[in-house]
Amino acid sequence: MSNRPNSSRNRAAARATAKTAPAAPPSTKAPWQQPLVWVIALVLIVAVVVGFLASNISDAAPARQETGFAETIGNPLPLYTESDAAIGMEAPSIVSSTFDGVRVQLGNDNVARVYAFVAHWCPHCQREVPKLVSWMDGTELPDGVDVVVVSTSVSATADNYPPSAWLESEGWVGTTIVDSEEGALAQGFGLTAFPFWVAVDADDQVLFRATGEVSEATFRDLLDQAAASVDTATAPADDEGAAEALTGLRTVSADDAAALIADPPDDLVIIDVRTPDEHADGHIADSQLIDFYETDFTDRLAELDPTVPYVIYCRSGNRSGQTLAIMREMGFDDVTEIDGGVVQWSANGHPLTS
Repeated sequence: MSNRPNSSRNRAAARATAKTAPAAPPSTKAPWQQPLVWVIALVLIVAVVVGFLASNISDAAPARQETGFAETIGNPLPLYTESDAAIGMEAPSIVSSTFDGVRVQLGNDNVARVYAFVAHWCPHCQREVPKLVSWMDGTELPDGVDVVVVSTSVSATADNYPPSAWLESEGWVGTTIVDSEEGALAQGFGLTAFPFWVAVDADDQVLFRATGEVSEATFRDLLDQAAASVDTATAPADDEGAAEALTGLRTVSADDAAALIADPPDDLVIIDVRTPDEHADGHIADSQLIDFYETDFTDRLAELDPTVPYVIYCRSGNRSGQTLAIMREMGFDDVTEIDGGVVQWSANGHPLTS
């Protein structure tokens, strides 16, 4: 007998086995038990969570700035002493911003002001601000008078930080501006201790300076002095005096700027300090472009005639505010900046051309 396997018989047996092998049973898992279903569900859940977070982030209020760009324009006041040499001196103008980043320019605008320089970590300031809020409650400031809180000497590691939250919690709703990290405003006004009070009249002459907490009687006396200076400063003797009051370097509302452009003085030049792309998207008619971001920006300003009147603007007032300060230092006689730039100009319904 041969030892070779019977190949025919083996193949037949294999076919028989193949024919009778049971098929794999169908899956008995519910649809939600399938791995692919879980993967799809997980992807959908992640998408929903990401969308929710993105929506909440986009709707959140922008972060506040506790310090920012700030500078004084003009000669700084001497450091405060009890025999104060600054009384009667001209206070510098201020370029700064609010906690929300809105640019602010104060000074040279026929407004008398009482400034309170405060530091969030100062215990005297922490006592003074609630008193100031109480004094201002129900007080209607005279026309042309403002009370300004200047937040300065900010430290993220010190007590009572951030100052924006502190002032809000105390109920202060008046004008508030931030100082730079270096304390440019405090230095420009001669601050030596906190709180620091400075009152200036409508001609920017220093009426009063003091450090420490003041009484309500002193505060109200400062408001009275400030109001008296406004009455004097805003009462020109004749038409010539009124016309002269409209000249100088100043920031005006979009409506006032539109009125000036509609009935322009001789040789009025309108300057857009935005970028070429911004200018092309829409600009005030007849305005010429001088890009604030170009390296030759100040050189181009220096080529202009400083004796003719100008209107300057940008998108929201930041670049034009800095331009106004530069033109002031260059000796320009008559420059009007549009407060809020083309954003406010358009919001008030004034046209742009492209």
